[in-house]
Amino acid sequence: MTPERLLELKREWGQIFEDEILGKIFIWRPLSRQEYKEIISLDISTEEQEELICQACILEPSIEEFKSFSGKYGLVATTLADMIIGTSCLDNESIMSKLSAYRAQVQQFESQMDLVIFEGFSGRYSLEEIKSWPMEKAISYFAQAEWILKVLRGVPLETEDSNPFV
Repeated sequence: MTPERLLELKREWGQIFEDEILGKIFIWRPLSRQEYKEIISLDISTEEQEELICQACILEPSIEEFKSFSGKYGLVATTLADMIIGTSCLDNESIMSKLSAYRAQVQQFESQMDLVIFEGFSGRYSLEEIKSWPMEKAISYFAQAEWILKVLRGVPLETEDSNPFV
């Protein structure tokens, strides 16, 4: 797979994963919550669910090549489906682990700065857009958002030079 193709897949799907199983490289995307609910609601076997998960998420190799994988299709499908479910945060352990990590991240000033800007400007800018700004622009907008929230909306924001908003 070329670097250009990898960039194309990342642009199309956002987050992608790559792993080697039995000497073959597989590239897949996360399974959405809706796809997961649809698949597990079907009255089919676990093996068929795993196959559907793989068919939905495997980006490379092609599904035909995947199905003809040296007679070890079932083993590979089970392994990949487990990996897809885990990286998609669709099992309790993954959900709780990610939730804990994101809660810790939100305690960091830079994340709080993005959220204050988002709220201060009433969602005029998306969080993705705010995160893409250069730091000086973000600081400028943060100062404006902080003033809007404190003065105009009466939101009690307390900042400390050492660790704002904690």
